[in-house]
Amino acid sequence: MFCLTTKRLTRNISSEFNLWYLDDGSVGGDIDVLIRDFQAVRQQAAELGLIINEAKSELICDHSEAVKQFQEVAPNVVNVRCKNAMFLGAPCCAPSPDNNR
Repeated sequence: MFCLTTKRLTRNISSEFNLWYLDDGSVGGDIDVLIRDFQAVRQQAAELGLIINEAKSELICDHSEAVKQFQEVAPNVVNVRCKNAMFLGAPCCAPSPDNNR
């Protein structure tokens, strides 16, 4: 029943990666699109009586400018470096020479 309530939230997302399981969502793509999607989901969720817990939300990104942009909209979102990112218990990012430091 919960999923029926939030179905509208998931269908209105423009990000190229859009994956949800119950109340956990993962989106990915261009930072400007992610920001718009986050703002839209936050607003639509509030209309349903739901609140996004930013402190439990993660932004997987190594680009400091993109992180800064996102945290202007959602200051409590946690930035996770790509080399440390996990998705359902598996590493998200391929190792690169920079990750060996």
